[in-house]
Amino acid sequence: YVFVFEPVPWKRALNYMETGEGFAMFPPYFRPEERPWLDYSIFLMEEGIVAVIDRNSSSLPVKNWPEEFRDKVVGINSGFSFPIVDEFKNKVFKVDSSPSNLVALRKLREKRIDVYVNDSLAIAATIQEMKHKKENTPDVHIAFTLSKEMAFLVVSHNHKNDFKDDFVKQVNSVLNDMRM
Repeated sequence: YVFVFEPVPWKRALNYMETGEGFAMFPPYFRPEERPWLDYSIFLMEEGIVAVIDRNSSSLPVKNWPEEFRDKVVGINSGFSFPIVDEFKNKVFKVDSSPSNLVALRKLREKRIDVYVNDSLAIAATIQEMKHKKENTPDVHIAFTLSKEMAFLVVSHNHKNDFKDDFVKQVNSVLNDMRM
């Protein structure tokens, strides 16, 4: 199979999958009740949702989530929904949404947000991208890990094709071979 990968905002990606405009995406978590229009591969990897702060922040060390961020600004990406953040936003802390990891990390660097919540791998990759572009990077420290979840490749029930089952079977086979 030959595919074109297109990075798109999270909400748009979910919409593409629900409407069938998109065929596959990664790496959503296993949420079959929330997203019944998706079929899941075997797990790709474990992702850690973390809260990062500036290493020079007065918030170190963090021992008590979410109380230590009372009246602070927690940065997330637009469309990011995470129960432990959703539960406390506007009650304990304020939430600031950004269109991308890059924008959020710039806000952290510029102290426009106090903490940024996202996947640890996405944060690390964006910091490497900033360094590659010779952009000043925030000096981040993982304050705490909010969760660890398995990420999957998913395909849309609603995409009109006759190869979906074979594609998922082949992806699963390759993933199993890679793990051996």
